[in-house]
Parts: sequence; C-alpha cells; structure tokens
Amino acid sequence: MSSLSNQYEVIAEFIRFGTQIANGLIFLEEKECVIRTLAAKNIQIGHNAVCKISDLGFSTTVMTSNKFEIYTSGRLPLRWMALESLLDCFYTTKSDTWCYGIVLWEIFNYGDTPYPGMDAGDILYELQQGYRMSKPSNCDDSIYNVMFDCWKQDPSSRPCYQEIIRQLNNNEQSES
Repeated sequence: MSSLSNQYEVIAEFIRFGTQIANGLIFLEEKECVIRTLAAKNIQIGHNAVCKISDLGFSTTVMTSNKFEIYTSGRLPLRWMALESLLDCFYTTKSDTWCYGIVLWEIFNYGDTPYPGMDAGDILYELQQGYRMSKPSNCDDSIYNVMFDCWKQDPSSRPCYQEIIRQLNNNEQSES
C-alpha cells in the first residue's frame, strides 16, 4: 500500500511540475516571447520544488505578429520541435505548446529522451505520417490526452496553457 501511495505522490508532483511550467509559459506568452527550444533540461527545480524555465538562448520576442521564422542552418533540437517548425522553420506560441507536450512526456518518463529508439532523421517523416509518442506507463489517459492535444498537427487546434492547467488540476484533484 505504501508503494502505491508513493506512486500517487510522484504523479501529483509531476502534475504540479507541469502546471508550474505551463504558468511560466503563460508569463512568457504575455511578454510575447516564443521559446522555440523548450525541453525538460531547460527546467530548473528550485527551493520548495518550484519549476523555472531557463536557458532562453533560442527564444525571441515577437512584437507584431506572434510568429517567428528562422532562416539559419544551425543545429536544432529536432526531438522537441513542432511539426511546422521542422517543416517550415516557423515558430509561434503554439509551436511552444508542442514542445510543452514533449516536456510533459519527458517528466512522466523520468527524463527519457523523446522518440526512444528512433533516429533523429526518421522523426520528421514519422510525424508527417501521424505518428505520436505512446503514453508513458505511469500516466493515465487524461494526462496523455493533454500531451496528445499539444501534438496536434494544426497549431490552432492545440490547447492554450490555461486549458492545460485546468486539465492538469482536474487530474490532480481526482488523484487525491
């Protein structure tokens, strides 16, 4: 019984992490900042298990149209990028939402690398064919649905961060 209780505590902590990160993304979105490279390795966990988004080196402020196009041949973190970013070098807060779904997947997989067993070169093709990562083993359907919604092909169909927080909070309350 104790291990089951510990598992619920871990999952509740993961949900709190996801909620805090989404709140950070709301703040950055209000500042018109597109992150472009959100990954679990860019989340710092501080005092009282407070999550903070760090390493905003690839971020950009988008003042007018809330979108950003990049024309560079530099190396990019393919495993975390949204489909439209991979295809068209196009970044918006909705491409950040895709990255958030990847981060949530990383959290519930204890930091595993996204798209396990896949070569980076195969990821784009698979995503274009509709592939999405499977549900983490310690994650219930409602949390996975949040991840999956973040990975919708049409960026305008991805949830806003307030909706994500609402869904995560509903799940956390049902876990209690």
